[in-house]
Amino acid sequence: MNAARPSANSGVDKRLPTAAENLQSVFSEVVERSGRSGYSSVDSVFPTGSLEQDVASAWEHWFDQVGSLRYNFVAGEGSPSVRANKTSADLKQDFKEILVEAYRNEAYLDPRDYLKTLSTDDLRAIQQVQSLADPIDVSKLSDEGAMNLLLPPDAQIDSDKNGLTMVGVANTIRFPDSNTPKAVRKAWEVATANLSERDRGILTLQMFSAVSNANMKFDAQGNWIGSAEPGDADWRNPMSSSSFSYLDFVGRKIENVERFKGYMMVDDYQNQMSFWNTFQEELFRRQVR
Repeated sequence: MNAARPSANSGVDKRLPTAAENLQSVFSEVVERSGRSGYSSVDSVFPTGSLEQDVASAWEHWFDQVGSLRYNFVAGEGSPSVRANKTSADLKQDFKEILVEAYRNEAYLDPRDYLKTLSTDDLRAIQQVQSLADPIDVSKLSDEGAMNLLLPPDAQIDSDKNGLTMVGVANTIRFPDSNTPKAVRKAWEVATANLSERDRGILTLQMFSAVSNANMKFDAQGNWIGSAEPGDADWRNPMSSSSFSYLDFVGRKIENVERFKGYMMVDDYQNQMSFWNTFQEELFRRQVR
């Protein structure tokens, strides 16, 4: 990681919302009108004209920002979700129409039933947007997995609060996710501001260890014997508990980095300590427990 410590004023959020934040605000409003919870860490949207128009414009703005980087438009082996003879402009337009129609038809009340009404071409467009390896089989979808197919990737929601965001039949790991408190998200954004996508991904996995470690099972002698799986009755997400302490979790991470200092490259040790200490300071500053 190439972590640079922020200035004292870097945590002050005076910028305009990013394309992802705008997307999350708009689609939080959409799903909340269907009686669901949206993103905890974004401000309420103030429609510029109508929410339907905001659905279309938020998607287009987000796609313009990330589409050329995130999506491959070369059909063939190795890109199973790519539609032959379809361009970036096609995907942008096709999914916009799907989103607008989903909003008009209140699809988020029962996303599985709504997906059953879509054409094969629509389902293939959704498959491409969500970068799914396999065609969509609606009969295999959970409510959350179905709903997130009808949301843009950066606006998808962990509705059952199990610590995983299901998209189709796939469980995805995210941090911050839709249930992360706003103050924690802001602290994370400051601490990761100068990091690469790769380094942020590694740190996301380290944050998810709070969930994965909580689901490990040990025998009376302390030997690992397995783990609970998502969907099991004993699956736990400690981050969803009001007693979970981000400060305690980050403090343990700092202790572990220090403990294994002798086994680490100097640059790796310094970068990890820089990140975790910055994150801890930002949590303190925002009075996160």
